[in-house]
Amino acid sequence: MKIKLKDAIGAEEFIRRVVDTASTMAFCFAHENDDKVMAELERMRAALTNDIARNIGAESAENLADWFIRAVMGEKHRLEGHGVGTA
Repeated sequence: MKIKLKDAIGAEEFIRRVVDTASTMAFCFAHENDDKVMAELERMRAALTNDIARNIGAESAENLADWFIRAVMGEKHRLEGHGVGTA
């Protein structure tokens, strides 16, 4: 049986960890070439979706992976705009 992520036991903690991970990755990727970063994130997409699809369903897993990639890139650009990660 598939359930909505928000209804899963431990969902709040899982979502917090995903957000924290996106922020950390964005910091690590700050000032890297966007195409290079996107290529790396796309490689990660398959592992992420495969790992969680059995628990939340393939469509929800794809949606989460899409959101994660957008969150990393958005935070990366925000950090770059503030000069974070520059020497």
